[in-house]
Amino acid sequence: MILVGMSVTLIAQQLDSVAAQKGAVVRVVLTEQGFEPRQVTVKPGIVEFVVRSRLVGMANFELVETGRSESKLSMDRATTIKTAMSLKNRSVLSPGVYELQDLRFPEWKCIVNVQP
Repeated sequence: MILVGMSVTLIAQQLDSVAAQKGAVVRVVLTEQGFEPRQVTVKPGIVEFVVRSRLVGMANFELVETGRSESKLSMDRATTIKTAMSLKNRSVLSPGVYELQDLRFPEWKCIVNVQP
């Protein structure tokens, strides 16, 4: 497909639209002040996380359902880009509250609320 004259923003919006049909897309950025946004709400089902770090060093992202240590969903390193500054991960989430964090900075979290 040739995309002559289309802006990068328009292409990204179209890709997000297609992805949203298959599930929610959550974009999160880790900055010097923590995660942005700090909280998101999604419906149960497929959730695609697009996480980017603006910090130096190897990111180690993890998604944990709060209150249930056995419900740890590792953000697989195989999905990270070679620079380790971002990742794309698709998970199937049940209703509940999850915390997205970079294990290097346990005090910073993005709360993911999955509605019933």
